[in-house]
Amino acid sequence: PSGRWDTNTGPLRDYSPMLAPRSLALCIFIGFKGMFREFNLEDSSNIVALLNDADVSKWTSHIPFPYTENDAISWLKNQENSLRKPLAIEIENKLVGCISYWHLDSLTTEVGYWIGKSFWGKGIATTAVSSLLDSTIFPTTPKVAAKVAAENIGSQRVLEKCGFKVNKKCRVEKSGKMIDAFFYIKTNA
Repeated sequence: PSGRWDTNTGPLRDYSPMLAPRSLALCIFIGFKGMFREFNLEDSSNIVALLNDADVSKWTSHIPFPYTENDAISWLKNQENSLRKPLAIEIENKLVGCISYWHLDSLTTEVGYWIGKSFWGKGIATTAVSSLLDSTIFPTTPKVAAKVAAENIGSQRVLEKCGFKVNKKCRVEKSGKMIDAFFYIKTNA
């Protein structure tokens, strides 16, 4: 399914054969044509360019800083064995971030995402989360969850705009230390 996004009506669920080999979904991000697609090894240098930034790494639980080409290649090669389903967020043929989902338990799918710093503040994360949740590729579970560092106000706003509510305070590991976080839940009707 293309999952194309119309800025007035939301996701369109028709199938676009022209996009099928490369993309899992197509979205319109604030006037820019964007899509979700699978990552490939050719993305490694672009991933490094986006993630080798202390400000990006600071808000993620598993991305180290500095981030190297070896880190990117290792992550890309291990995706086949991962329970997480990462999707590249691409706008106008440029990689700008990642959104992933995985089963937390039988009733809950968890989402996580990162956006390269030069693309912050453009509504990309909000549109990506909303588009993924509305797409036909996203698992149908009664709840969707996300964990966000307590100081990451930007990601908290993203989730709240997408209908998530704080469920509880929690702690997550970051670089071998436990940090305060919020556990967000969105209940599917």
